[in-house]
Amino acid sequence: MKVISDERGLRIVDFPILIGILALTLAVFSGAQLVAHILPGAPWRQSAGIGLGLLVAVIAGGLLTQRSDFEFITAEKKVAWSRGSIFGLRRGVIPFGQIEFAVVQCQRSGGDPKAPQTSYRVALMTTDGVVPLTISYSAGQPSDDRCREIRAKINKMLDIRLASEDDNDIRQLALHGQRFFAEQMAAARYGLNSTKAHERVEQLLAESDLHKPETQIH
Repeated sequence: MKVISDERGLRIVDFPILIGILALTLAVFSGAQLVAHILPGAPWRQSAGIGLGLLVAVIAGGLLTQRSDFEFITAEKKVAWSRGSIFGLRRGVIPFGQIEFAVVQCQRSGGDPKAPQTSYRVALMTTDGVVPLTISYSAGQPSDDRCREIRAKINKMLDIRLASEDDNDIRQLALHGQRFFAEQMAAARYGLNSTKAHERVEQLLAESDLHKPETQIH
């Protein structure tokens, strides 16, 4: 993810090329296997299974390998965004007045238990719903730190002040039906065990200023 600050405002560009390379590699491998099975007349069920794997690789790669471009234009008080992949390009504009705040979202990933298990991305909470800045998540503590830095930059630029941005991230996850991830984030952010993390989430949900930031956009 690339962050550019200039006289116009703030621009955030993301293009997860590594995911595309992995998807392409898998697609090429599956395609080669499919040809190798079809030519000698292998059973159709084997070929169908390989063909399905090829289709999944192409679709998953196309969906996840998307170039996201969000430009926060201070003079015009709007966010001009675009998101494109092999399946097409989408564009839009979000007025600053529709943005409630930026948050960090997380999800739990599988794989090697010794590898980072939690991945992160930045999203905008707007009056029309949640708008993630990237489709994919990035794993590990460095990604969390980077996302928190970007989230803070956005909120500062929009003049949005929260009592605690970290607490707000946790609260929003819980409010959007991701209680498990909220507790995971609470545990990671504050060094809590599972019981204390659960209690922390419950406390945040019970606070009186649950549904609004401390100070709205000016």
